[in-house]
Amino acid sequence: YRKGLASRLEVDYQIGNEVNAHISAQVLSQSDYRAVRRNAFFLDEVIVESEETLLVNPVVTQKSAEAILGVNEADPFFFDHPVDHLPGMLLFHSAVALHERATGSRAASVDIAFPRFAELRTPTRLQAAIDGGTSRTTITQEQHTVAEVMVQSAADRLAVSSHA
Repeated sequence: YRKGLASRLEVDYQIGNEVNAHISAQVLSQSDYRAVRRNAFFLDEVIVESEETLLVNPVVTQKSAEAILGVNEADPFFFDHPVDHLPGMLLFHSAVALHERATGSRAASVDIAFPRFAELRTPTRLQAAIDGGTSRTTITQEQHTVAEVMVQSAADRLAVSSHA
């Protein structure tokens, strides 16, 4: 807490023996958020983007994968309220989908960082480096990194933890 208001959120949780997560988030005051997002475009009632495919034009090789993010503003899961940026869960989901397409295996561990807000209605590119069952994806808009994601499949996650 800072000046009686939440300034940082740290959450650890576990679901069964398969899912462990840690979330660390900075909390902005309303005035700070308005200052940071003062030039942002706000989603209104007019649906501009309605791509039905999450990964547009994916290209997968043994060592890399890339795609353009397909955004469907009418999707009630990701766009359940008016927003001024692409939802983090949409970026999270797209990186996991790219990982699963490139590796052919389900994600068991995901680590994601958002160094910058991802803007609405701005072309968004995913580029992943693949090493076995691990993908490291950079999500960019106009040459700016908006998310960095490391995804590991179960076999790679077990191999890493057994060496620790």
